[in-house]
Amino acid sequence: MMSDKNEKQHRRTDFFEDFFIETASRAEVGRMCAFHYRSQSRQPYAAAWKISRKPLFHDRSGSVLVGIITYAMPLLNCAPRCQAAGDCFCAGDKKARLIRLNRLVRRISRVVIDPRFRGLGLAGRLVAQTMPLLNVPMIETISAMGAWGHFFERAGMRRIEIPPRPQAQSLSAELTSLGIPPTFWHDAAEVHKRMENLPASCRCRLEKAFRRFLGAYGRRRQMPGGLERTRFVLSRLNACPAYYVWFNPRYPLREGLVRTG
Repeated sequence: MMSDKNEKQHRRTDFFEDFFIETASRAEVGRMCAFHYRSQSRQPYAAAWKISRKPLFHDRSGSVLVGIITYAMPLLNCAPRCQAAGDCFCAGDKKARLIRLNRLVRRISRVVIDPRFRGLGLAGRLVAQTMPLLNVPMIETISAMGAWGHFFERAGMRRIEIPPRPQAQSLSAELTSLGIPPTFWHDAAEVHKRMENLPASCRCRLEKAFRRFLGAYGRRRQMPGGLERTRFVLSRLNACPAYYVWFNPRYPLREGLVRTG
């Protein structure tokens, strides 16, 4: 007689048999990116796969596109990478580092699942089954919203926390000292209202902290004061990004590449 645990696992396996993974076209990537919180579909990538649901017996429209994953070349500078892989990618001049990175590492740049199919474990399955297809020793990614990146861990990746930037720590401390602690940061309108009611000297201090914080965000560094800017800043303060890494067990560790932890 099958135990409850084995029966549950059996049902889960049967469920996943309705889905299959294969190479995605650029058009399919573009379609799915409309569901991403950053909807730019022209982001460059090195490889892409899709997960689709098999057509139901009464459905003549064919398979249903459920999600996509794209892999890109690694970024040159990534502080958590040194914690994960030792000095392999930190030593040497810029050219040598780029050559080593491009040969040994790929980066998950986007994972998108159709909202109708979220919460079913498909994102983790898509990550787990496509990482080995890259044929590189190391896969990495940074989740801008670390609290929602648990499917990377379920796929076998290791999580490394990214400490807040000094500018973020300074702004957080400034807001808290002025009576606007993190418990309020989910409501941008309320935070902005409290900021406007502060004395002029406090608003001046806070404005300087905002400017320093926005210095790392390109064109957004010149955002005018207002609710939209407050909403953007709070979204970044609340994000708590995390770094995830996976070492391909089929590759021997070499060239100084070491697993830590």
